[in-house]
Amino acid sequence: MKRYFLEVDGQWQWVWAERIGNEFWFHCNGNTHNVEFKSKTSRRGGNTEFIESGEIKAPMPGKIMKVLKKLGEKVVVGETVIVMEAMKMEYSLEADVTGTLESISVSENDQVNLGQLLASISKEEND
Repeated sequence: MKRYFLEVDGQWQWVWAERIGNEFWFHCNGNTHNVEFKSKTSRRGGNTEFIESGEIKAPMPGKIMKVLKKLGEKVVVGETVIVMEAMKMEYSLEADVTGTLESISVSENDQVNLGQLLASISKEEND
């Protein structure tokens, strides 16, 4: 997670933010919020393409409910790899690249921290 000093509701304060897939997660004043980007092109025609990391990180502290993929398995962009529970809600954590699952650092029922690396994907190279 990166820390930013932003104006929120007319007051300047520190905000933690993390990009996971096509979502940005923000933690401010004890609350966590997210913004999802539906396409890589803005309505004004500008390019809003993001750098795909191949990393799946915890958007907030919580508990791993399911690990849906196995090490070495192929995944595609948007495919759910891990399901976690936080604040009595389930969150599907998706691949942001197409490739091979090269590491999984959690198991079901593990407690995880905000921004913790849960899995990484080796991006498939296009010929």
